[in-house]
Amino acid sequence: MNDTTSAAFEKIRESARHWKVNVTEHAYDEADQDGISMVDVIDTLPGGEVIEDYPDDRRGASCLLLIYIGVELTPVHVVCGYDEETEYAIIVTVYLPDPQRWSSDYRERRRIK
Repeated sequence: MNDTTSAAFEKIRESARHWKVNVTEHAYDEADQDGISMVDVIDTLPGGEVIEDYPDDRRGASCLLLIYIGVELTPVHVVCGYDEETEYAIIVTVYLPDPQRWSSDYRERRRIK
């Protein structure tokens, strides 16, 4: 997708700017496994780049974002949704993208043969 125009992301971005974010247990577990600070994720979320948009997801509109965290600017993928009822962003999962599965810029999935 390589741009940030996503209806879901605009709502996610606004919620994250005000720290109106819920984090799933799965996201906390994945972040912990990869040594990712959830504070860094939430703080950086508004500046994320949408690399995949899922407007018709059965659980509600969501998207896959690429963010860079920490002084090292570590690339991180974050799957986020938005709860229309509570007006909170929802971090579904967060992980370090595998260079074997992603392009060198972490924006496109590699085709696995």
